[in-house]
Amino acid sequence: MTIPDVQKAWVVVRSGKPAKAVVLKADWPVPKQLKQGEVLVKIQAAAFNPVGWKMMKLPNIFSKRPHVAEHDISGVVVDANGTSFSEGDNVFGLIPVNLQLKTRQGALAEYARIPADHLMLRPPNVTPVEASGLTLAGITSYQALFHIGKLEAHQTIFINGGSTSVGAFAIQLAKARGAKVVATASSRNEEFVRRMGADEFIDYTKEPLVPYLVKNPPPTKYNIIYDAVGLLDPSLFTSSSHYLAPNGIFISTGPLPKSATLSEIWNLFRTAGAMTIPSWLGNVNRKYSLVLLKHDANDWVEFQKLVAEGSVKPIVDSVYGFEDVMKGYERILSTRAAGKVLLVLQPSIMLAFVTVGSTKFDKLIQAIFTEEVLSNLKKKGYTNLIVQCGKSLFEFADKITGGREEHIERSGVRIEFWQYKSSLEKCYKEADLVISHAGSGTIVDVLRMGKVMIVVPNDTLADNHQEELASALQEMKYLKSTSVEHLAQTIIDFDANSFEPFPPFQPTRFAKDYAISIATIHHLATHERRRNAVKRLLQAVSPSHGRVLIYVWAIEQDELSKRKVVETEESQLHPQGKDVVVPWVLSKQLSKASVTDAQSTEPQVFNRYYHMFAKGELPLLVREAAEELGLRVGVASKDLEDKLRGVEVVQDGWERSNYYVELRLWQTCM
Repeated sequence: MTIPDVQKAWVVVRSGKPAKAVVLKADWPVPKQLKQGEVLVKIQAAAFNPVGWKMMKLPNIFSKRPHVAEHDISGVVVDANGTSFSEGDNVFGLIPVNLQLKTRQGALAEYARIPADHLMLRPPNVTPVEASGLTLAGITSYQALFHIGKLEAHQTIFINGGSTSVGAFAIQLAKARGAKVVATASSRNEEFVRRMGADEFIDYTKEPLVPYLVKNPPPTKYNIIYDAVGLLDPSLFTSSSHYLAPNGIFISTGPLPKSATLSEIWNLFRTAGAMTIPSWLGNVNRKYSLVLLKHDANDWVEFQKLVAEGSVKPIVDSVYGFEDVMKGYERILSTRAAGKVLLVLQPSIMLAFVTVGSTKFDKLIQAIFTEEVLSNLKKKGYTNLIVQCGKSLFEFADKITGGREEHIERSGVRIEFWQYKSSLEKCYKEADLVISHAGSGTIVDVLRMGKVMIVVPNDTLADNHQEELASALQEMKYLKSTSVEHLAQTIIDFDANSFEPFPPFQPTRFAKDYAISIATIHHLATHERRRNAVKRLLQAVSPSHGRVLIYVWAIEQDELSKRKVVETEESQLHPQGKDVVVPWVLSKQLSKASVTDAQSTEPQVFNRYYHMFAKGELPLLVREAAEELGLRVGVASKDLEDKLRGVEVVQDGWERSNYYVELRLWQTCM
């Protein structure tokens, strides 16, 4: 790829708050000249960190300006420069403060030169956006807990500020080690903190924290207190003899005055005294330690493993575009963020695909277009969305009738939507995530491709077969099942790394003498699916003598047929047949069982999809399936060479409004 000479970058040019200190430069040089051990990274996403805006407050004498802002990145290696990386590697990592001041590199730029040992390969279970918020906060907490605190299984850690990014990573790391976690946050973040893994929660807004802990000490004193907030007031430490074990340790991310007021400066002196005055001069007999991030290659390797195995998960509060840097700083300065505030610089095109198949699923499609679902998709890095809506009723339904498709952008997600396509296989292959109704055909097609899948059973159907199927496959860890009401939260919570690979089809498990398919294949909505079904039938019988019989509906219906075919807008006549829907009417008794008292008890009508086969279409389908399996179509003969396998069409024809074909497999001497 061609690397430009200049780039866009958000550059810190002066001291002050971000709105004053940071400006957008369109001509910042791309650092193409690399030193030994450095790589050039094309940055896809970055994270905002408290240390970023705190450093902006320092006078120029302490901060070599101008330099690019921020520290956490994820991206793609575009010049490996002879390191262990290769061009095209997906990485995440960090430009620490000391390196930033030395090289003027930072995260809020399109490119950065970074030492290779400050980067890690991004595991496939996290997106570039998610990965950009992992390193600084995650490894800071890793070193605090395991290097300074020496945290062990079955110990108890108290985390002040469990909803901060540092605190949330600390909760996950402690639980991965097998420790008990008590965490504080405001009541609005209780659910978030518990979701991170906290065993106990304390709402610091109900009562001042220190008096509460003094009055309610834990039965067993804490082994570690980890102040992820960086309190300037040292009271949590100076009163810790009531709740911190004698050999315990108090760890702080670092107190820093928010202003130059006398009270802030006085608290800073108090904290300095608490850190340095020995206990024999009246200080509390506990150890106070600051955590300062240090570069340790082993820590980075271990942290990457925890992310890859899913023990440590990304925590995303919000995501902003490259032009919205000031909005990102406003969010992090508000102190209301639960998790990381992230910035997309050059988004990878991550695609989510939603399908309802040949049915309609109003509730699902309506939910997909809501702010909550779309913003959560964006938080997970899905910037593009394709929606196959069927005949579902929703706000844009009238815009996609007659085969039209529509494109909009909402909540920062680019959306393409339409009713039907002749095949969905391309959408499945290109999608990074598939959200689907729980139709068995769709599920098998998607899982066979190794795709990440969330299924939403349609609870408006007459029976609960979709829910039963989805629950069974979720129990086997092949997919995630959820409801329309919980879809938005499921998008945030699901971990692709926790899924098991779907097993491939194993024809040798069957190898039977006969396989019969009656009135089944015509329910499959695409030619590819129908061909695959025939392939599976051919694979399910003995390759030397197996017999296969297939019956499907024909376009030509005789005068005795009771099949009532409804001609609708989606009825399509193809050279390979005709797609129609057929009304199925439930009895009043079944209708009563499937509706509430408030609903009508008149018989319910469900339109069911059928593909009505044309003359010659079924034998052609057999030929295509056989050729894909490497089978010769024709009659076995003694004159054929050895080691041939084939299939013979014994007979095919039309009977009572159906087409049928009888097949026999054969093989020559092996």
